[in-house]
Amino acid sequence: MSSGAFHSRLLRQVEQDIEQAQVGGQQLQAQCLRARRAGLLARQGQLELARQELTQLHQAAFSSPHPVLGAWLHLAEALLSYYTNYDAGARERLLRADRAAQGVGCVEVQVEAQAFLAHLGFVAHQPGRLVAHARQCLQQARAEDGPALARVHMVVGQALHLADSLEAAQPWYAKARALAAGS
Repeated sequence: MSSGAFHSRLLRQVEQDIEQAQVGGQQLQAQCLRARRAGLLARQGQLELARQELTQLHQAAFSSPHPVLGAWLHLAEALLSYYTNYDAGARERLLRADRAAQGVGCVEVQVEAQAFLAHLGFVAHQPGRLVAHARQCLQQARAEDGPALARVHMVVGQALHLADSLEAAQPWYAKARALAAGS
């Protein structure tokens, strides 16, 4: 599924990873990456493409279920829900994705879910949730979790900035920029 002109650097990388997984015969990895792509498409407003991708993946998962793919599907569904309606149900779906990922040791989904839950805590003016989810994300994150780490650093920076602590926010912003740039 080509997303046409709606590419970001991260989306291009995921599409390259999908191709490599498919060429290498790693079907489960390719499906998980396609779920990740669906979430990225939703984030970019390409909701119909995201829905199409998820429909295909749900059909594949129905015929050959796998718990890791299930965790990725929960995460992608949560992002689609959020970006479609800014739906409060997205939080419950993210929590479900986190629980599913915990059950199968899929740290990448856990970190992504926790980063986005911190973001939702910020949006909902719930600093306790923001801090709890940000901590969880930072504790679990690995070096390769750059996009999730960039999100959580930006959210913490914004929270500190809005709390009239621009000086404290600056290192968080700087780290978010560095992570987003891939350095």
